Amino acid sequence: MPRTFQDDRQRRLFAALADEPRLVFVCGPRGVSVYLVGRLRVRRVRGEDLLGAGDGTDHVHVDWSRVRDAEESTFHGEGLLTFRDGDEDLFRIYRPEGVFPPAVSALTGRLV
Repeated sequence: MPRTFQDDRQRRLFAALADEPRLVFVCGPRGVSVYLVGRLRVRRVRGEDLLGAGDGTDHVHVDWSRVRDAEESTFHGEGLLTFRDGDEDLFRIYRPEGVFPPAVSALTGRLV
């Protein structure tokens, strides 16, 4: 499992997301959900790029080779990014304040 970013576009997108003060990370199969709320940042810890909220205590281990696409949309007025590996949804990030700013939107689409 590749534990580090696989492309500069992934790195730049998550750097732009780190500028947002409050986001909601959501993942899990049907019937199980995980929510991380707050400022989301990727931190390098022991050679691994971990996606975390707040101080990083709450974090996610990501197989970055599978984070191939980021599709932007809206959901009930919130900005929404859906991260996919082909047809499989991996996780979503919501922006409760509304659509994502252009600095984020410009980096969506094909990531790897």
